[in-house]
Amino acid sequence: FMNGAMCSAEGIVLDGNDDYVDVDDFEFGGAVAFEVYVKYDSFRASSRVFDFSSGASSDNVIMCNPGDASTISWSVRQGSTAKGLQTSNFDSATWTHVVI
Repeated sequence: FMNGAMCSAEGIVLDGNDDYVDVDDFEFGGAVAFEVYVKYDSFRASSRVFDFSSGASSDNVIMCNPGDASTISWSVRQGSTAKGLQTSNFDSATWTHVVI
């Protein structure tokens, strides 16, 4: 847990500013799935749910709020080639289960 991130009875708590959880290095291989429960108090541009990467725009797996509206984006980038999905009407102040 970095920069004030902490664990509570509701899960990992981040302040939306600079908190994050640093996960040990691992290698993707074959089929994978990501599962999270997410509750935004408010939507802020580029707030990440997770971001596994080898640097900016290089081999990324990202789930984030790309703007300040109720939109969630899922993106996979292999080298410089990106594929993604986006959905709107993501509720704030409500726990939402997401599996990708």
